[in-house]
Amino acid sequence: PAAQVVFISLKPSPSRWKMQQRVIRTNELISAFISRQSNALYVDVYHKMLGIDGLPLSGIFTADSLHMNAQGYAIWKKAIEPVLAK
Repeated sequence: PAAQVVFISLKPSPSRWKMQQRVIRTNELISAFISRQSNALYVDVYHKMLGIDGLPLSGIFTADSLHMNAQGYAIWKKAIEPVLAK
């Protein structure tokens, strides 16, 4: 009961771009649920992985356009590290 939960949002993968409306809605629902919990935090990496054009940043995914490379994980680290440090 004393455990803290940190939920990392779903990411905007180019290979699953056709599902983005579902991904966005899922993130919204999970974020709303977590906001009502006393032991949980939501970390939004989705928006941090988008360019100004609203599309996934180029160069942060491997060749399969699903898995992240080191640049993608650097975005996650920057978003998650401060939450875990608390």
